[in-house]
Amino acid sequence: MGIVSIVVEIAIFGGIIFAFNNGTLDEGIILDIIKPGYTVRDSHFSQYSDRVTIEEAFDNYFSNGKWSTYKSEGYKYVVFTGSCMFADEPADARIVFKITGQQFRADSLEINGVDMGALMLASLLDDVYEEY
Repeated sequence: MGIVSIVVEIAIFGGIIFAFNNGTLDEGIILDIIKPGYTVRDSHFSQYSDRVTIEEAFDNYFSNGKWSTYKSEGYKYVVFTGSCMFADEPADARIVFKITGQQFRADSLEINGVDMGALMLASLLDDVYEEY
């Protein structure tokens, strides 16, 4: 079984390299495989800080942070999940960013699976960037 999985991985990697070299594969696809959500993670919220990336700020504020992406209704979304304190209790947060062309916005916040609305999202982002 081990040899079969290695051969499959080599074939997949080779196909990706071949497609990339022939111009049929977008560089962003490769980057998204290696670093999901790189477009948001490596960016800045200029209203908070031009010097710290979103990933740096989130890594500093949340624990167990994870990034993922998905597409829906023609839009790409970047999702961050991590643990934080909410109302003086440990909580799981899920923040969704919506990509619109060359721009993105923080679109929604869930705490422990409950939608918190735009006001709580703005308040959480203020807390995340408080020390910057």
